[in-house]
Amino acid sequence: MTNTKREFSALSDTERQKIGEALWRRESPRCQSSLVGELVSENRDGFGIDDIINLTPDPSDWSIVNCREYLRDIGVGSPDPDPWSMDRAALVEALEGASIDSNDDESDDVLREAVIVNIDDETIDGLEEWRDAVRDKGESAEVYEWWEVGSWLAERLEAEGECVIRNGYGDWWGRCCTGQAVYLDNVIQELGYEYAYWALEDK
Repeated sequence: MTNTKREFSALSDTERQKIGEALWRRESPRCQSSLVGELVSENRDGFGIDDIINLTPDPSDWSIVNCREYLRDIGVGSPDPDPWSMDRAALVEALEGASIDSNDDESDDVLREAVIVNIDDETIDGLEEWRDAVRDKGESAEVYEWWEVGSWLAERLEAEGECVIRNGYGDWWGRCCTGQAVYLDNVIQELGYEYAYWALEDK
């Protein structure tokens, strides 16, 4: 009997850890922090700063929500237009400027969501200002550990915005935290949810 897959948010901490650990064990990664750290510091071929993918944020395809979350995480204020700080009159004006009608019975939250969607669709100007703010204020990630991983996992970590090095010698994940088991990292748990959910069904 197959259980229905529950939403990630509905899983307990123990269940998230279990699927994260299952994924991590399946991949059998090796910690090579000293080796890769030395190669990067010496700027060896394939291991230079420019070879580290996702070391600095590339918001080229980010939504306004992605940009806002990043800027808030690093403690930087929002650029204009900021739909989250707009009052009702400003929201209506932004929508009218894009030839979008709004009704008096629509809540501020509905109007705000409409402005956000239309900024993402570039019907309302402002998305590039948000992306430029990320580019201008973005900080380089600080890698604490380097793990040799398979190309499969490296590809998925890269897609999640994690720091990776991929060259003719192999694939490495640059972990930007330390001091706890890797399967406690949110990105590993989320990938575990996608690719190791079976661990919750094993008896």
